[in-house]
This record gives sequence, C-alpha cells and structure tokens, in this order.
Amino acid sequence: MKHLKITSVLLSISMCASMVVTPVSVIADETEATTETQTEVTEKEEHETQETQAPKETKKQETKASEETQKTEESEKDIETKESEPAGKTEPVEPAEEAKEIKEAAETAEKIPSGTAIVSKKAAVIGSGSCGSGLTWSLTDAGTLTISKSGSGTGVMDNWGGGEAPWCSSANRDKITKVVINKGVTSIGEYAFGCLDGLTSVSIPQTVKTIEFAAFADSRALKSITIPNGVETIGESSFIGCKALTSITIPKSVKTIKRHAFHGCEGLKSVTIPGSVSSIPEGAFLGCSKLESVSIGNGVGDIGTEAFSYCVKLKKITIPGSVINIGDEAFENCTSLASLTICSGVKKIGMHAFDYCTSLQTVTIPGSVKTICVNAFLGCSNLKKITLSLGLEEIDTCAFAKTAITSITIPETVTNLHSDALGGCPNLKDVSMTKELYDKCGKDAFMDSDNFPFESGIHILKENPMTVKGKTAKVKYAKVRKKNRTVAVSKVLNITKGTGPYLFVKLSGKKKITINKTTGKVTVKKKLKRGTYKIKIKVMSTGNATYKSSDWKIVTFKIKVK
Repeated sequence: MKHLKITSVLLSISMCASMVVTPVSVIADETEATTETQTEVTEKEEHETQETQAPKETKKQETKASEETQKTEESEKDIETKESEPAGKTEPVEPAEEAKEIKEAAETAEKIPSGTAIVSKKAAVIGSGSCGSGLTWSLTDAGTLTISKSGSGTGVMDNWGGGEAPWCSSANRDKITKVVINKGVTSIGEYAFGCLDGLTSVSIPQTVKTIEFAAFADSRALKSITIPNGVETIGESSFIGCKALTSITIPKSVKTIKRHAFHGCEGLKSVTIPGSVSSIPEGAFLGCSKLESVSIGNGVGDIGTEAFSYCVKLKKITIPGSVINIGDEAFENCTSLASLTICSGVKKIGMHAFDYCTSLQTVTIPGSVKTICVNAFLGCSNLKKITLSLGLEEIDTCAFAKTAITSITIPETVTNLHSDALGGCPNLKDVSMTKELYDKCGKDAFMDSDNFPFESGIHILKENPMTVKGKTAKVKYAKVRKKNRTVAVSKVLNITKGTGPYLFVKLSGKKKITINKTTGKVTVKKKLKRGTYKIKIKVMSTGNATYKSSDWKIVTFKIKVK
C-alpha cells in the first residue's frame, strides 16, 4: 500500500505538470471541485484493492512478523492504518528508495509556480457584443478584452463619450488588464479604453490607421505601448494622463500627431519623433516631468505652443533645420535644459519659447532666424553667452531680459530692437551695434540694466575694410586623373583687412570645381581634363564686435590643370 501511495503522489504531480497553469484569479470552487474528484478516485482504488487482497494479508504478516518488526515500527510513524494494507501482490519498498521517490516528487512539485491553480478549462467569457462596422468584442474572466473583425475585410470602431464604451460598465471596467485588437480593425474609437484604470497591456495590429480622440486617456496603469507601422494619425489627447507610461514607439508611418496627445505622461523618459510627422502640436508633451531625451527627426516642420513646456528633466534638444517655427512657450520652464542647438532653417523663435530655462548657459541663433519674439529667453538666469548671426532682423520686447550676459554683438541686419530687449541684465557691460540702430532704439532696449555704462558700453560698428583679389592655382593632371584634389583658399584668393568669419558662394564655372561655403577650400574632382578654368564667386566678411560685415565682393580665380 505504501508503494501505491507513492505512485499515486507521483502520478498526481505528473498530471498537474501536464495541465494548463492559469492565474489564481480563476474561480475558487472550480479548484475545489477538481481536488474533490481526484480524492474520490484515489479512495475508490484503495477500497477495491483491499477487497481483493484481504484474504492473503493475515498469513503474509504472520510469516514475516519477526523479520520486519524494526522496519514496521519506523514505517508506522509515517503511514496510517499499516495493518490493513495488502502485502500479497505488492513488493515491499525499502525506506531509502521511498525517501528518494518522495524527494523526487517534491522537486517536481517545486517546478509548479506558487500562487497558481491547476485547472482544466479555459477562461470564461463574461461579456460580448458589437463595437463597430463588422466588429465584435468579448471579455473573459481573466481580464482580456478582444476586439475582432467578423469575416473578411476591415472595420471601423465606434466612437463613444467618456466611460460609454460597452465594456466600461461598472461590473467590468476594473477587471480589464489586457486589450487585444485583432487584424482587420482600422481605427481605435474615441474614449475606447479611457475608462480602464487597470489596463497594463495593449496589442495593436498594423491594420489600424487612426487612434482617435482620448482613446487611452487616463489609463493610469499602462506602462508601455508600441504603435505599429501603419498607424498614420495619433489623435488629440489620445494618451493624456497615462502617468505610468515610460516608453512609446512612434513609427515612421505616423504623419499627424494632434494636440495634447501625450500631455501629462509623467513617467515618459524618452521619445523619438520621426521626420514623417509634419508638426509637433500644441501641448503634445506638456508636463512630461520625467522626459529626459527627445529626438526630433529632420522633416518635422513646426513645434507648437507648449509642445514641451514644463519638461523639467529635459537636458538637451536639437531643433533640425526642417523646423520653420518654434512656437510660443514651446520649451517654457524646462529648468534642466543645458544644451540647445538650433539648426539653420528655423525662421522664428516664438514668445516665451525658452523662458526660465535656468540651466541654459550658451545659445547660438543661426542667420536663418529673422525674429526673436517677446520674452523668448526671459529669465534664463545662467545664460552668459548669446551669439546672433547676420540675417536676424528683429529682437522683440524682453527677448533676453534677466539673463547673465556680459556682452553682445547685434548684427547690422537687425532693424528693430524693442524696449527692454536686453533689460534687467545686471552683468551687461558691452554692446556692439550700428549707429543707425542705436539712434532708433536709444536707451529703451536696456532699461533696468542698472550697471550698463551707456557712455562706454555702446560700441558703434565700423565699416568693414575687406578687399579681395583672385589668383591662379595649378593642379597636376596626373594626380587629379585618379582622385579629387583640394586647393587651399590662400592659393586662389588674396583677402586683406577682413574681420570675422568669411562666406563664399560660387556664381559660375566648371561643375567639377566646387568651393566650400565657410572655409573657401576648393575641390577639383577627379578626371577633370587638362585646361584652364575660370570660377566666379562672391565673398563676404561677416564682421565682429568692432566691424560690420562687409559688402559682398565679386571676384574671379583660375584653376589650371596640366
């Protein structure tokens, strides 16, 4: 009987291991029913065995009583009703073998995770219905909500108001932890899953093209989501208030992100916005207080109002040249922002765009920027160096007020310097600008900069005396025949009295001869035939804190290949 019980234990464990393991949330009475059934089977088998083997038991025990007294005494401590067990057909099991088998059984049992129940049937469907054109939904007691397309083709999900989706009843909404949207669904409806406080997992197929308004609004337990390649539109407020969301994947198929799409996603740490997105709209990432890394793809054309306001952990941002406009308050109060790169191509920096970015120390404004608007860098209390480029036309009220700058050169292209543009800058002592601009703005631009010495602090830019003449440079044909050759600017141009960096623009000449716009280095491309080639260019000296930029000077140089 001892052997039968051990075998029964091993058999039960083997059966358990082969069954389906499901979460402990399965209804308790099903587990109890399974256990009762197994107990009844075991008791029936023992009863039948006792009836067939009882006549032989007494005789067998009498003949072996003296030999197994010691073993029987040890076994009686662990096994109940020893005297009624059959011994006729079952070979005795040695204690060492018994201990080994029990140990193996225990090790097998340990492989089954604790906190689970063994059941033999799938989770039950507790709700279902329709939810769009040819779409159905079903909810299981395991917490999985599945959206499916009936038959072939595709279907659009219905739109609802807040909490009105059919699975959002008070009885069901707290049970849903997982959403599976099957292939064929082309949209996720308004407020579709915005009511689900326990939602942690979402699976979206590539057939989905649009995520509608507030589709996942305030899903506070949702930690990550992958938007598949195929989605084109992320709707307004679609993920607003998803406070646990730490990562989001935006594929290159996305063309439109609407306003406040990720507003208040306080756990979000990084985001990559592909160049396929036309613009980053108003409030898109407003208040994402843990956002540290943002990558904006070349192709994005606009950064909207408050797009990244109050992203207080954001440390670095590069604005690509495809962006035309940096919107009002776009990076307002990004207090950790220490590195800002604005690429050539940006034309306007909006009101309050970077105000109170108190970690910012240096900024360079490219020549493509025409207007710096009201309060653009107001209150950047550690901003010590500002570089403005030729091409800038207007610096509006308080644009650099309350910064830490000590000096600044305002290029002669600036025609409007508004009141308080450099107001309240306690360390400002040196400003270079044209006489025309100073006569126009007077002292109004520097109001409340109490330490600014107007008598000695204003430096009127002088005319740039640059001159330039062309030269002839020689290139050996044997060398240029196999690979490109470069020629230093000093070999083709004689520039004197120029101040500040130079700009070079080719006007005409052989296509295989090029000139670098900023260094003036000439490249003669391989396989250029023998001969003398004339190249016409224009050159300008951009000036410095003492001199204006020069006028463009047109000059011709020669390249002789022999």
